Amino acid sequence: MASCKISKFSFSLAFGLLWALALFFAGFGNLMVPGYGEAFLKTMSSLYPGYDGASSMRSVLIGTGYALVDGAIAGFLFAWFYNLFVRISGAKEEKAGENNLNDKSE
Repeated sequence: MASCKISKFSFSLAFGLLWALALFFAGFGNLMVPGYGEAFLKTMSSLYPGYDGASSMRSVLIGTGYALVDGAIAGFLFAWFYNLFVRISGAKEEKAGENNLNDKSE
């Protein structure tokens, strides 16, 4: 059975951009409509040093930068673990297949 691996670089980039866009739009939405996403932004401000929610466009951009890096790291780790588990399960499947062939030849 063929195994499918994820490109760690591509997945990191995609996940980083997705998370950065999510934080950017939540922060920008809060600037346009005060109170929008406030609980989410307060949670993110407790995780990212120097980010204080969406009090200004500068803060939104700082949070977006943190989210880009944070998301890229999370995406890389996800892809790395996924590829590791694919390799482990693929080795087990190959060994099981070899055992089945040996049983049939006897």
